[in-house]
Parts: sequence; C-alpha cells; structure tokens
Amino acid sequence: MQRLIFILLCCLSFTVNASEPLNLQWQDLIPQSEKDLYEKIGLAQLNGEEIDFNESQFGQTRAELNGSQVRIPGFVIPLQSNANTVTELLLVPFYGACLHVPAPEPNQIIYVKFAQGAPLPEMWEVVYVQGQLKTQSNSHELAETGYLMQATKIEKYQE
Repeated sequence: MQRLIFILLCCLSFTVNASEPLNLQWQDLIPQSEKDLYEKIGLAQLNGEEIDFNESQFGQTRAELNGSQVRIPGFVIPLQSNANTVTELLLVPFYGACLHVPAPEPNQIIYVKFAQGAPLPEMWEVVYVQGQLKTQSNSHELAETGYLMQATKIEKYQE
C-alpha cells in the first residue's frame, strides 16, 4: 500500500511539473542552423570575406516548439483592443519593433490571441505572455510572423 501511494505521489508531482510552461528567451525561437549561419556571416565580415547566402534562410521557426506551453517576455503592439483590453497583439523582443523598418525576422515576432481578452499594458512596458505556441506564419500589414500563440496569461515583467 505504501508503495502504491509513493508511485501515485511521484506521478502527481510529474503532472504538476509537466504543466509548467517553458521559460523562453527570444534567441530560443531561432533554429540552431540559423544561429550557425549568423556566426558564419559575422566571422566572414570580420575577416573581410564575402559570403553568399539567401535571405530566405533567415526567420525559420523551430518545429519542436510547436504545441508547447511557453512563457516569454516582450513588448506589446496591440492589434485588436479597446481602452482596457487586448484580444490580439504582436509580441516583439524590443520596443519599437515593427514600427521601424525593417521589422524583425518572422521568428522574432509572435502573433498572440487572447480568446477572452487580457489587460492592455502600456506600450513601453515589458510583459510576460504565456500560452500555447504554434509554428504558424501569419501575414499582417506591420510584419510577417513565424509563431502564433493562443495566450492564457499576461503579466508585468519582473527580473
């Protein structure tokens, strides 16, 4: 009986931990192959060499993140909102992204949807957004996005 209780407790603790979101940073959204290419280009420029690359090699998503529960900090660009609530937004890694040209790569912009709406933060305020991440591109007049998030939570950023 004690053994059964121990096994059940282990399973329950695993379930609780499994529901914790992945805490991501923006560089985590970039595939390793793209990071390697950035490094190769940077080294070539330092050495005064020219390197041939195709711009379509940039902005790819990480398929293994598809369907993951994640939490990521960023700045909000509201797309659908009223005075106090936002239902759709772009989450970006730095203030002013998408408002200046060029916009970040698609894998550095997340199209976020809140089914029930969420409190609208100040434009310059860093927030955490949490929800299910999908590798789904979306075209918006402000930018191309590589990820879509069905968000469940938005909160102020705290270090």
